[in-house]
Amino acid sequence: MGEFITNVKSFYSAIEACGKEQRHIAAEVMESFSAFIEETLLTFHIKVGASDTTNMQDLLFQDLLDLVRHIKPEMNERVKSYLKRIQETKEDRLYRLRRRISMLRPNSKVTKEQVLGWKMKEQEMKDLVDFLSITASLIQGISLCNPKESFFKNLLEKAIRHRETFGYQSGVLEVEEINKRHLGKMIIQHVGHEGVEDKPVLRRLLQACIDFLQTETGNVWKNASITIYDDEDKMYKIASGTKKHQFICQMKNGEPFIKDRKGSSEKTRIQSTPRSTTDITDDTSRERGDGQNCTIA
Repeated sequence: MGEFITNVKSFYSAIEACGKEQRHIAAEVMESFSAFIEETLLTFHIKVGASDTTNMQDLLFQDLLDLVRHIKPEMNERVKSYLKRIQETKEDRLYRLRRRISMLRPNSKVTKEQVLGWKMKEQEMKDLVDFLSITASLIQGISLCNPKESFFKNLLEKAIRHRETFGYQSGVLEVEEINKRHLGKMIIQHVGHEGVEDKPVLRRLLQACIDFLQTETGNVWKNASITIYDDEDKMYKIASGTKKHQFICQMKNGEPFIKDRKGSSEKTRIQSTPRSTTDITDDTSRERGDGQNCTIA
């Protein structure tokens, strides 16, 4: 417990020592760590065809190391080792860490006293201590950096560009193209890992959307939107481009049901075969005819 208290205090002291621009940089570095954890979590949900996710992980991994070399070069090997440990960490631990990190952003209203009052199991506390120790040291380095230096700004912009391939705008997930990777991230964002989540219906709806992607051809998913209503009538939305092709996904007679929103009389019902999200297959296998786990009625 003493180590936890020390690291929480060091983390908040480091943030308080930053000016406005430096605090912004600290927030962006923490967002990159959070994005790296999300990409790692996504590999639990996409078994085959995770090459795009693996590539994104590699980009974020390199972005973080590039920033560390500029902010505090003596920490390079320490951060590299930490990122590798993240990749080897079990899914449930990563979900808990990601949830805690989301409340620790530099502009967050969560106070030091509130963090010190968090109730956690020993392993969860240890994982958070590791993160706080790393980020507090980096933020101390950021407080000494010149935020206007062009090389540093370019590094930061590159990291933001890679990270923002997935970002929320006004409650809507805006993406270049709706695909299984982005829908998999919605499972991570809103549902949690299999076996402990409290939104099993939303998981089924999102899985049905993943299965539904293969039913539309051409560039439909580059200019489309899917609005999802769960069993509590809460809305979740993902959109791309002009949103020309609009779909609604909800439950009907106990099964996920997807229809065209623009008044088409034809309705499409997706009957998903029960399965783990780690069985999501890649586009290549679908072209061979494998991995089609739903029927269109």
